Amino acid sequence: RRDPALRTLDRIRDAPLELLDEVAWSITLENRVAAALEGLGCGLGGPTLVLIDLPMLLMVNLNAIAAIATTYGFDVAQSAERDFAIALLAGGADALRQRLVLDEGEGERLGLRPTTGRLGGRGALALHEAAAEVAGRIARQKVLQVIPILGGAVGAGLNFHFTHTTTRTAVMAYRYRWLMRRFGS
Repeated sequence: RRDPALRTLDRIRDAPLELLDEVAWSITLENRVAAALEGLGCGLGGPTLVLIDLPMLLMVNLNAIAAIATTYGFDVAQSAERDFAIALLAGGADALRQRLVLDEGEGERLGLRPTTGRLGGRGALALHEAAAEVAGRIARQKVLQVIPILGGAVGAGLNFHFTHTTTRTAVMAYRYRWLMRRFGS
């Protein structure tokens, strides 16, 4: 929307970093607000709506990560990029240290198979364990959300914080990868 000339990934890859950063940070703000409103609504609904809160929160965050990836010129239609996005969601800030895949050579740490670009072996197990950890952590925090009035405030606050952390990590990870791709090491 900001620059109509940036309609393809190839043009985005050559765009000025300042413009990409501005777009990425606006995505984080939009999604933090959306997650907070979703948490508020589900929390006010009591125990029934709390059940759909976690899947909706994860969906909002995955969509935000995909939008941020596209902003920096990464194609989320590729399976390796989808795996990276899921790793960011599951690992948060730890994904920067443990799961950051900058090029084909570093993909071995995740168990990325060079021919398929998919997670395999230990990488798939690590991703599954990380997803279980994040789901357990969020579920424990959301126990108070079953109380109708208090639940709205708890849901909004937790969703905002989780989305803030996830999107900030995604911006930093994809910005770093963009810089590495553009300028090398």
